[in-house]
Amino acid sequence: MARLIAALLIALLPLPAAGQQVWTPGSYDNGDFFFGTATLPDFSVALSCGERSPMRPDWQGPQDMHATVTAPGALQMRFSKQVLGPPRDELGNETRDVKIIAGGTTFQLPPVSFDYFDDAWTVALSASDPFFPALMQANGFQVESFLGRVNIPTTGLQSAWLQLIDFCAGKFRDIGLGWAPSPPGAAGLAPQPPAGSPAQPPAPTPANDAMVDVAYTHVTRVCGRQPVTRGPGHLLIGNIDGDGRNDVVIWWDAIDCGPPLARPVCGAAQCLVETFLTAAWTGTPEQFYAASASVVRGSNGLDLLQTTGRLAVCNDPAAPPDCIFYHGWSGGRFQRLN
Repeated sequence: MARLIAALLIALLPLPAAGQQVWTPGSYDNGDFFFGTATLPDFSVALSCGERSPMRPDWQGPQDMHATVTAPGALQMRFSKQVLGPPRDELGNETRDVKIIAGGTTFQLPPVSFDYFDDAWTVALSASDPFFPALMQANGFQVESFLGRVNIPTTGLQSAWLQLIDFCAGKFRDIGLGWAPSPPGAAGLAPQPPAGSPAQPPAPTPANDAMVDVAYTHVTRVCGRQPVTRGPGHLLIGNIDGDGRNDVVIWWDAIDCGPPLARPVCGAAQCLVETFLTAAWTGTPEQFYAASASVVRGSNGLDLLQTTGRLAVCNDPAAPPDCIFYHGWSGGRFQRLN
């Protein structure tokens, strides 16, 4: 499979001159399946979409081609072993410790899996994720894993990205599946909350430090010690419930409680998320588990909690195709919106 993917990439991409690391778009449709890419010439990092060809809508394809198939509105991000290293026996074929640093912002990727057919690490991401515009606006980015940090150039990325999205959207429409996300930089990076949510949030009041204090007191209680190590993104703050006061979300993946148990509320592929919403505060945070968590702006002006699910959740028929969930304020309560 790795040789096949590499052969496809070489065949469909006009490679830059030797030594240049410029992102290049490519597309392929052999009548059985289509495959679109934006990639560097050394294949260290690549983005792709793929599905059955509109010329043969009934074609299912052999099993080993399924690595190229992506959900509508989603892209596969691929990292070579030169970037993330080979799979380690003690960790299996999945790592949850891959971060991207772009423009001074650190993005925690969902669990990244090693595909033995493709001989590379892959992860599915929503094409509408704010992560992608951040990459294009940055002067290079870094991939951080247990190997350390690897520098990746962004020369040509924006042009290659736009051509990839145009190709993917057109092909998915041709096979009747549609293409869900908005283009980068457009309004509506998160889905429209259900009717009944406030159209405009109240004007924010000065920072509500009381809820932040409550959250930090809760962290100390759970860890059983003080101080603890708090990494980037451990406390997510936004106006989620629309009352103009700061709401707080604890993302436990970014907190290290220290010995004897550094991550007491994390499992192998997910961590606890706890919400402290001022309009719904009863003295106990609402809790659930996720593979990643961040706060994004919803299309109605309120902030939303964006999470990714673990593998079992993603395989549920009720899960969104990209396994990205949005939680927000609707109907007078905090709930999942998609």
